Amino acid sequence: RGYGGKGLEAELGLQDEQVSSIEMQVLEAYNLYNETALSCKLQQAAKLTAGRKKHIKARLKDYGAPDASGLEAWKTALANIEKSAYLRGEGGGRTGWRADLDFLIQPSRYTKVVEGGYGNGAHAGDTKESQPERYSRILSEIQDQDKSNSHAGGEQ
Repeated sequence: RGYGGKGLEAELGLQDEQVSSIEMQVLEAYNLYNETALSCKLQQAAKLTAGRKKHIKARLKDYGAPDASGLEAWKTALANIEKSAYLRGEGGGRTGWRADLDFLIQPSRYTKVVEGGYGNGAHAGDTKESQPERYSRILSEIQDQDKSNSHAGGEQ
């Protein structure tokens, strides 16, 4: 199975009447991941395997699926991947490594991504100053400190 032009039911291995809300959310989550991967230059998932379905379903349920909150948490995780230089493979550290679907659907990693724990994620929006503002503030503090040190110790 894969994209091969098959319908949603075939992709999920179900008959029309068996497609439930949670299965629809699993497929939507899978498609949203691939859209995010494409926009972030991450590896797209080529196949929605039974194992991936099981893990995606579990992650959605962790956050309230089949209620919409499960899918909302998934969208938050994807937004945090977009914001995280580390998860996009741009943050140094592990050369060439990037987050992929199999990374995201592991329980502890998923929770950390949803919570913004990989840097530049949900917590990044909670700061009171932007990064450029922070750099400007730090530069000013350093310059002020240099001025005070030169006045206190005399010019050399």
